[in-house]
Amino acid sequence: MVEEKKNNQRAALAYLLVPAIYFLANKEEDSFVQFHSKQAIIFALASFVVSVILGFIPVIGWVLFPFWGLACFAMWLFLMLKAYQGEEYKIPWLTDFVLEKLAKK
Repeated sequence: MVEEKKNNQRAALAYLLVPAIYFLANKEEDSFVQFHSKQAIIFALASFVVSVILGFIPVIGWVLFPFWGLACFAMWLFLMLKAYQGEEYKIPWLTDFVLEKLAKK
C-alpha cells in the first residue's frame, strides 16, 4: 500500500517534466511511473508544437493562443490528478498514436 502511494506520487511528479526525464533515463522499474513519464513528455511536446503553430497563424492563431494555454494547463492538472489517484488515463488519440509509432522503430 505504501509502495503504491509512492508510485502514484512519482507518476504525478512526472508531469513536471524534469522528473519524467529522470525516471526514463534511470529505467524506472514500475510500469505505471514509466507510462506517466512517457505521456508527460508526449503531452509537453504536443502542447509546444501546437503553441508554435498557433503563434505563426496571423490573427486567428493569436486569438486562440490564450485559450490553448488554458486548455493545456487544465489538461496538465487533470493528468496529474489521475496519476495521483492511481489511474492510467491515456490522452485519447495522442498517447496511443505516438507510442505505436515509437514501437515500430
